[in-house]
Amino acid sequence: MTRLLQVAGLAALVTAAASLVLPVSAFADSNTIKMRDDCDPTTFNIAVPATPPTCVGDGKTLFGNFIGQLVDHKFAAEWRFSPDHITIEAGRTLRLDNRGGETHTFTPVSSFLGGGIAPPLNFVLFGTFTPPTFFTGPHTFVPSGGRTTIDTSTLTPGRPYLFICAIHPWMHETVVVENDDD
Repeated sequence: MTRLLQVAGLAALVTAAASLVLPVSAFADSNTIKMRDDCDPTTFNIAVPATPPTCVGDGKTLFGNFIGQLVDHKFAAEWRFSPDHITIEAGRTLRLDNRGGETHTFTPVSSFLGGGIAPPLNFVLFGTFTPPTFFTGPHTFVPSGGRTTIDTSTLTPGRPYLFICAIHPWMHETVVVENDDD
């Protein structure tokens, strides 16, 4: 009976350890940036009618609350890249995974201080429909539920590269490429 309890205890310990280690090592992907938001489809699609719809997710943030956050804080916390800083080995592909309900972009910029491509949001954030923009490359659009990749071979190792969502310009990402020998 003592031996059975020892084996059962060891099995429970191994199971607990695996549950702590597996999510980090087996399922984590250090080369993926998740695009997130929390748009409520009913209120967003009434406020911003479009085809396809502006919001196709199942978020809980009402459009009025979203605008209120922008007025009060100049950002909406649930609209973000996760993580907001990533280091990737040279030659590896960077993956973008849109887990939000809205389309997002991954746009290279020279500064996080500029606006985006949505004039009404620019007005709320900057008081003008056309604030300065600091785009340095093309917009990579990723629809809700979409995935794409970015080739990092053109990025110089050791230097930080800045990216925003050009629709939601408070969504910031810093990418650093490192050589294998760094």
